[in-house]
Amino acid sequence: LQSQYDKSDFKLIVNGAKSKKDGKAVFDNMARVVSNVLQVTPALLGIVPQDSKVVQAIRSQTTFILKNQYCKAGRSVYQICDSLIRD
Repeated sequence: LQSQYDKSDFKLIVNGAKSKKDGKAVFDNMARVVSNVLQVTPALLGIVPQDSKVVQAIRSQTTFILKNQYCKAGRSVYQICDSLIRD
């Protein structure tokens, strides 16, 4: 993307993190790999935590945002969207 479209602003979302600390560790590892392989430095856009409401939504074949928009994962997605809108 960087070479084809001259884009250098990359952001990552960590999904299914057990905790913020775990999510940050996953991001740090991913950022290191991306930096080494692609020579770009991504930013952390957000961490979406593990949430049983997501599993329930999958089992009922619906989106978790529609099924329970204020669950932990839903709140994280809203925060990520908010930061994209403000950016």
